[in-house]
Amino acid sequence: MLPQHVLNLENFAIGMLDLIMLHNMPYKQIVSRALQAGASLSMSTVSNVVTGKRLPTEAALEGILLGLGLTEADAEYNDWFQARFVLKAARRREKLQAKGIALRGCGRPRRVRQMRTHVRGEE
Repeated sequence: MLPQHVLNLENFAIGMLDLIMLHNMPYKQIVSRALQAGASLSMSTVSNVVTGKRLPTEAALEGILLGLGLTEADAEYNDWFQARFVLKAARRREKLQAKGIALRGCGRPRRVRQMRTHVRGEE
């Protein structure tokens, strides 16, 4: 699955697994290559991303991509960061809506409150 087709966390996990399978690397090798490239990464982080337990942080995503041999020069590298950004923004929006907060046009949150007074004509 390409990063442009990612719609949710499960799609992200499938896409990352496809990418890892395409490069045919075990998690341990990804982690060691990421450490050589200067990124901090653990095997449990790679596992959590691939199984869809967590959306990776930017640092973890960078580590995975560097471990797979992708760099900023590769087009797919930036596409994965864009897909992560879109999912993160959607999650933030869901959390705000669950709390009853709506975003104004300028991006500032405001709390949506129920009316406390009775409106005449309703009933």
